[in-house]
Amino acid sequence: MPVPLGTPATPDVLPTIMLVDDDDIGRAFLRTFLSHAGFAVHEAAGGAAAIAMQRERPADLVLMNVQMPQVDGIAAAGGIRATEVALRRRRVPILAFTATASPCIRERCISAGMDDCMTMPLDYSELLTYVSRWLRRPAKGMMPAAAEQSGSQVPG
Repeated sequence: MPVPLGTPATPDVLPTIMLVDDDDIGRAFLRTFLSHAGFAVHEAAGGAAAIAMQRERPADLVLMNVQMPQVDGIAAAGGIRATEVALRRRRVPILAFTATASPCIRERCISAGMDDCMTMPLDYSELLTYVSRWLRRPAKGMMPAAAEQSGSQVPG
C-alpha cells in the first residue's frame, strides 16, 4: 500500500520507490544508493514489468529510464497513468531519467504523464533533491561509500 504524500516517515514505513531500468548494473547501483538514503526499492527491468508492478504493488514514486527496449519509459508512464485512472488511485509521481539532454525529450516525458525529467549521469544530491521534493519528505541523505568514491554520480 503506498504511503500518502506528506506522511511522516516512521521506522516501520519507508517510502517506496519503483526503480525501472533495463540496465542491471545501473539498477543495482541506484537500488543501493536509494536504500541507503532511506527508501524501500522495488525493481522492474522494463516498462511492461513496471506497469504490472504498479498495478499490483503500487509504489509511492516511480523512477524510470526513458530509453528502454520494447516498452520504453514514455509508453510505460502512459500505462501507469491509465491504470491509476481505471483503478481510481491517486497519481503517483513519475520521474524520468535519460541520457538525452534535449528539451524535446523533456516535453515528451511531461506529455506522457511523467512529472519531472533528469539527465544522466545523475548527481546523487540532485537525485535526492528530486525524489524528496516529489515525495514531500526528506531522504536520510546518506551516501554509500561507493558513491562517495565515484564522484557522486550514478553511471549512465
